[in-house]
Amino acid sequence: MKEHFENTNQSPLFKRIGKIINFIDEAKKKHTKSDTLIEYLDIVRNILSDSQVEGNKINIAKLHEAIHFIETISVEKKSFFWEKDAATLADIFVTRKEAILPESERAQPTPVTVTGKLPRKYHEIFGPIHCTLYDLAIENKILKQNSITPNSQEKSKPAWKERYRGEGEITNQVVGNWQASRMKLGESTEKASKDYLRNVGVRGMHARIEEDIKPLLQYLVNCTNYQEDDKDILQQWLEHNGHQSNKDFINLLAHAGAIISEKEVVLGGAKTDELNWTVENGEIVMNIDISINSLIMNNKIYINNKHMKLVETDSPPKTTESPLLRFQSQVKLHINEDHVVEPQISQMIVTSYTNDLQPSDELLQQNSPVSRINQ
Repeated sequence: MKEHFENTNQSPLFKRIGKIINFIDEAKKKHTKSDTLIEYLDIVRNILSDSQVEGNKINIAKLHEAIHFIETISVEKKSFFWEKDAATLADIFVTRKEAILPESERAQPTPVTVTGKLPRKYHEIFGPIHCTLYDLAIENKILKQNSITPNSQEKSKPAWKERYRGEGEITNQVVGNWQASRMKLGESTEKASKDYLRNVGVRGMHARIEEDIKPLLQYLVNCTNYQEDDKDILQQWLEHNGHQSNKDFINLLAHAGAIISEKEVVLGGAKTDELNWTVENGEIVMNIDISINSLIMNNKIYINNKHMKLVETDSPPKTTESPLLRFQSQVKLHINEDHVVEPQISQMIVTSYTNDLQPSDELLQQNSPVSRINQ
């Protein structure tokens, strides 16, 4: 176990992590009779100790690992009439209005497994540790606040919604060309690095400095079920090709008339709600959620007039409560038989907020629509 030492050159974040480690040490001295508690505390302490690198820097992936581990700790069940039974510490934190990771992240397995259930009363020890770690992640812009906030999609009524799911992947000629371009490894990591620092997340985390990127991607890859020999290939691909261009198939499909019936449409005024690499069923996926506020057809710019009608404009607003379209999609990283990373579009939902735009038949003919909502 790595020991924690104070020195005058430590960053504020490094010092705060050190204080949490000291808090754990004091808790272990006060509670020596519960082997399960000591085991859980030791694991969290080891993760946080490993987060301290080069005397003054923090591996931010370890903060996520510690938060994730704490939230998934199983607790002894004991029902009270004023609250529901809790299976994990996260369930208890929720009843106390504490911020926790999204459900999709909590569902992922942790690197360390402990079989013993934690006595419920010890949430009073892990609560302050978890709350402090989460606050540090928010303060340092590593994590975004996990809260439900009204957004444009919730304020607007959908005109129609298409859910696409192919046999393993959604595909057509346009997607195939996009896929082939993404399989080629980028010449440098510069473009991906800029996007990781700007708007591409890794398991909900955001790199603060360039040195954060590699540990974040290692954490992502190590939490998957790919063959060990393929994990280095995935790491290299993500470092070179993990940028926001992985959503470009949306623009290409729209321009080709494969999403909406009009062709040569240029999507504009995009608001990106999510571009995040994460793990699902042991595989790496990018979750994409984008709203389109304006588009260009026949050299004219159109927006939604809040009454579900297309109207022409000379200067579309930068933000609006009435988007035209919303794209929710998922890109899955598949390793083919040649051990090359092959990005696949595993699912896509297209929502229109105007009946003046209609879905194209092209993707419907080549892939299976799961459902259609017409309102």
